[in-house]
Amino acid sequence: MLSKCNEYVKNHSYTAGAALALVAAVVFSGVLSNGLVYDDGKQLLENPFVRNPHLWWRIFTGSVWSFLGAAAETNFYCPLHIFSYWLIWRVAGPNPAAYHFFQWTLYMATGLVVFQIGRELLGNDLAAFAGSLLWLLHPLHVEAVAWIASVPEMGCGFFYLLAFLLFLRAEKAGSWRVARHALAALAYLPALFFKEAAFSFPLLLIAYWFFFSDAVETWCRRAAWWGMYVAAAVVYSVARIAALGHFSRAAHFWKIQPKIIAAAIALLGQHAKLFFWPVHLNVFHNFDPGPSLRSLWPWLTLLALVAAGALRKRQRVLGFLVVWWAVTLLPCLDVRLLSFPLLAERFSYLPSVGICFALAYLCLILLPERLPHVRLVPVVLPVLGLLICFWCVQDVRAVPNWRNNESLFGYSLIVAPNAGLVRVHHGLDLQ
Repeated sequence: MLSKCNEYVKNHSYTAGAALALVAAVVFSGVLSNGLVYDDGKQLLENPFVRNPHLWWRIFTGSVWSFLGAAAETNFYCPLHIFSYWLIWRVAGPNPAAYHFFQWTLYMATGLVVFQIGRELLGNDLAAFAGSLLWLLHPLHVEAVAWIASVPEMGCGFFYLLAFLLFLRAEKAGSWRVARHALAALAYLPALFFKEAAFSFPLLLIAYWFFFSDAVETWCRRAAWWGMYVAAAVVYSVARIAALGHFSRAAHFWKIQPKIIAAAIALLGQHAKLFFWPVHLNVFHNFDPGPSLRSLWPWLTLLALVAAGALRKRQRVLGFLVVWWAVTLLPCLDVRLLSFPLLAERFSYLPSVGICFALAYLCLILLPERLPHVRLVPVVLPVLGLLICFWCVQDVRAVPNWRNNESLFGYSLIVAPNAGLVRVHHGLDLQ
């Protein structure tokens, strides 16, 4: 049965892609009626760099909050974030629906890229479809899709994944490989200017080669291709230093102290917990390293990553997909580089691609191969179906929480009453 379903999806890949886009469009259609919340008002309505058509160049010469003056300078250099606002403002002005429509359509387009990556990585169109559907419907993505200020995650995710798709095709190409890698590196560049989290991309390529190394290719040749992607990161770094005057505000950036490592391990466990138990989601998550380290989540996560590395020769696809999650999450684990909250759902936007594909691969490829005499289809498909339905309900219920500040803070006070940030911002909103 699974083979027939795979053959059907393979022969109707355009229909499968359209179905993915349609599901995402319907489930997240509620965002189109949402308004401005939290940071949106300042970054849009009070931002002269967005409102004034002649000040667009100032967007590229400072941080995200540079429009508020020198006192508000931060460590975040994401010029394409604010520039996307500038472009939409020229068409629709301050109408929130236009900005939500941009993110809504970008999310559907990203889902199609994820589907193509799954086809390349898994070699099974049914698993690629299931993994893409899981990714599109994961409740952790509501924050990224429903909050206008999450454009950095959306833009970075689209170009990051597009670059990886082009990289995969360059790896499998028989000719013009240098040009294909150059094209992938060019697609990677906008991801950096949307969000610094894209710095993980060269590391992801090394992880890919670690798991899918081919004796035919020499590491010297791979180093030459890898250099193209590093060059893109260098271009962004030069622009960042020129605009901000520094690469990072963190003192002794390259000196990593034990407490930083401990916090990173604790954050890793909390992100894993959010993925596998996505309930009571909100924008103001508390993060306390002590209790987090005393829970099982960080240690089970580290154990899973060690096991993934051990799978290099026997289950390289599954191993790489698990490592994908950790590598793409790395920039969000250094507390010195983060603002508040330190633990955010939108940080899982890129990493969750790996885990969703890993679940689909495990259920639809690995288990049927390992247990050919066991009838898994009547069990696996209903379980996946129930999970998808549960996530759909979570998504539809969560989207209205982002309608306005009253609904956002009201819901957050219910599910996170002990979060200090929600009370501070709720008070500011009331004021």
